[in-house]
Amino acid sequence: MNVHKIIILVMAILCAASAGAQDFQRLKGYYRVYQTTDSALTYFWDGYMEIFVPLDSTDDATFCQRKFLGERRRKAPKANGDDLFVQINLPNLEVTPLSKSISADEYSTRNNGDIYFLSHKAGNIARTDSTATIVLDELAGRPDHSLDMSQLKMYGVKATMTGYQDFEKRSTVNGKNHNAIISFGKHTEYLARYRGEDTDEKISVTSEFFVTDRQMVTRQQMKKIMKEKNHIWSFTIPETITPLPESIASAWQQLVEY
Repeated sequence: MNVHKIIILVMAILCAASAGAQDFQRLKGYYRVYQTTDSALTYFWDGYMEIFVPLDSTDDATFCQRKFLGERRRKAPKANGDDLFVQINLPNLEVTPLSKSISADEYSTRNNGDIYFLSHKAGNIARTDSTATIVLDELAGRPDHSLDMSQLKMYGVKATMTGYQDFEKRSTVNGKNHNAIISFGKHTEYLARYRGEDTDEKISVTSEFFVTDRQMVTRQQMKKIMKEKNHIWSFTIPETITPLPESIASAWQQLVEY
């Protein structure tokens, strides 16, 4: 083997090793997702999960990988258990941060291409000395500010999304330089009716994730963690998270586990 081939081989090995050792930020945290139907609390899920955020900006994935570590489901006593809208709104962090999307000057695509918006005109950033909260209106620029959810017809639901806001809260230094993510989530609203019904229900879903711990891991470590079975499903609610709205906290007391 000549020197040229040896150099090529060594470079290939180094590139492969570098790719395999890509670093991820492992975020552990508490999540909650709750739904109101015609303003009444009907479903409330909460638990723990971990999310793996790639640090390589060239990663072509749309969403970060996630792993659920614990979950509790509650519903209103008269709710029929159809928690479809909670399921489709479980926390799911995108690889591209909102802080990057909001500074773009062209049309951006999020959520696998389902929703388009002119990002720098559809959101805002609220800053303090230590945090920056980025909020994006995902339906801005769409006709009637709505989205036909025709994909839900397979579940017997005719629905139109009438509201969708994404948000991320990140730590900053002196009000600048977006750094570690503190929390993220979304708020969605729908007009929906199930098969056999004549009138729409107004459905509102709030989804939130609060980071409680973070560490760096390699791709190999991440793969190992994802394969490990979780044997502990109980959890406690962190004291540091944002309190629930009073009306939701009060209604939660009347829910039952299912």
